[in-house]
Amino acid sequence: MSKELDALHGHVIVCGYGRVGRASVLRLLDEGREFAVIDNDPRHEEELVDFGVPHIISAPEHESVLRRVGIARASALMCAVDSDAINVYITLAERSLCPGLTIVARAADPETIDVLKRAGADSVVSPYIVSGGQMAELAGEQHPASSAMLRSFIRRPSITSKTVMRVMAAITANPSANDTAAAGSTM
Repeated sequence: MSKELDALHGHVIVCGYGRVGRASVLRLLDEGREFAVIDNDPRHEEELVDFGVPHIISAPEHESVLRRVGIARASALMCAVDSDAINVYITLAERSLCPGLTIVARAADPETIDVLKRAGADSVVSPYIVSGGQMAELAGEQHPASSAMLRSFIRRPSITSKTVMRVMAAITANPSANDTAAAGSTM
């Protein structure tokens, strides 16, 4: 495994192989991207080996582990651990070590979105907000402008969790009024 990890350059490091990490890995595999996984659960090792994924079974918040997967040679880091606190810690530590690294972090709690951005994450994804927004979008396909407005808000890097929640509430409360407002908007 060490030779595989040493050969990686411009790769993505995925911290955490839970539900979000696994979905990210499947997408990276599908796109043919180079990546490595760090996960602390030895039960995931067999699956990672079966997929042929370079990996380390260890705590992703340890700098020595991140160095072993080539953090200095990586293009991006995905903090997909199930703990918001650990994702904040990893983001803080790696932003200071690798200022040019693209960091994408997972936030379970909407309040953590702003904290992760202040810690240095380039993008923050809340699986619950994204999946809820996608469900609302699919349910509201008769209101395409509302769906487009929600997508544009969720994808903005400067969006705060409070704004996302307000937009979702407004769209849910009165989708036809939001269609009119969104139609004239230049977001």
